[in-house]
Amino acid sequence: MRTGAPPSYSPDGQQLPAYTIDEAATAAKDTRQGQPIVPERVLLQRAVRAAAESSSTEADFLNAVVHNDVEIEAARYDANDDTKVTGYKVGLTDSDARRWYTASQLARDLTLGKLRPRWADNENDASREQARRLWAEETEPEAAQEVEDAAPALEEAAEHLREWTNELRDLDAGDTQAWNEQMLRAAGVASAMSLPPVFQTEKQADQSAEPVKIEYLRGRGADQLTQVAGPRTSSPPAGPAGPSRAELAACRVILAMRASSPDSHRGWLAVMQQFGRTMKAIEDAQRARQELAAARRATADMYAAVGAATQRLEQLHAAVSIDHLLYDPARSTSLSPAAQRAVEGIRHGTPTGRPAVSPQPAPGSFETPRRVPDERSRGIEGVKKRPKRWAGG
Repeated sequence: MRTGAPPSYSPDGQQLPAYTIDEAATAAKDTRQGQPIVPERVLLQRAVRAAAESSSTEADFLNAVVHNDVEIEAARYDANDDTKVTGYKVGLTDSDARRWYTASQLARDLTLGKLRPRWADNENDASREQARRLWAEETEPEAAQEVEDAAPALEEAAEHLREWTNELRDLDAGDTQAWNEQMLRAAGVASAMSLPPVFQTEKQADQSAEPVKIEYLRGRGADQLTQVAGPRTSSPPAGPAGPSRAELAACRVILAMRASSPDSHRGWLAVMQQFGRTMKAIEDAQRARQELAAARRATADMYAAVGAATQRLEQLHAAVSIDHLLYDPARSTSLSPAAQRAVEGIRHGTPTGRPAVSPQPAPGSFETPRRVPDERSRGIEGVKKRPKRWAGG
């Protein structure tokens, strides 16, 4: 793999951190046809960022990374204490030929030197010993918490996002360091939303459908927030004691993604709409500082993701409602062909009721994801299952 001088690259021309032409070529070979091409390094950066944002201690972080289908190992130790880990490396769990990346190769703000100050107030002897045992592989990571119903977690996530947005409205727009921290926290929440697809129902298992990749848009939005924000300092701005609202929201989002309930569209809709308000608070602060270009760069992809998710969730909720209304087993009547097409049209977001299929890219070429200037003005097709390597997260 080539490193160093080559600039970042992506199929649609957008620059991303640590994204070289060679990495894109490798990703193109490993990615299922029709899926967006995202190199492992970018996927890992999002997974680790989501884990960091949802963690209160170093032990929490190590458990969360593993829960996101990522392998993590110690890569460097203190010169004077061979039990103290000072650096780590990560790789995708399901990768056939795992490639390891150090924290600094993912993002400078994800190194232990930048993350540990955020956890310092929450650490105690027990949590530090638990982290040491996890690094030394003397104990197994904790099992991921699972729930059947996503609704309570989503309700809590939306409330945490609402309170966080109110806190942002009261933050001094001129405090650049504080806003950099908040933008990185927003990137962490967006990264948590970008890992698995959460807008599916059993009715959408048709593999011929070519979906709008909402989780891909959210991942792009997280990358943009990271790029626009300045580097995270070793001493984070002072804030209220205890976990931040962003951390609480990320925790509840990740928990909801593991829920097995098939119909959580209303809850996800509230979360996405509230996160859109959070992004608006960030944009307003940047505009108040006359950072207009940065405001556009930081929020454009997340606005597109929120718009796409909102419209798709409204369609899915309507489809489920119609299914419950018209497919009641107690009813003996059946739908007419025209009514069936109407229901399928709501489900797939197409006038004909048939899933829309995009032509497959030519062999060896990079897919160019469609830009979404205004998702409210057109129908959104479904959302495809995430690639196999992210399965089970």
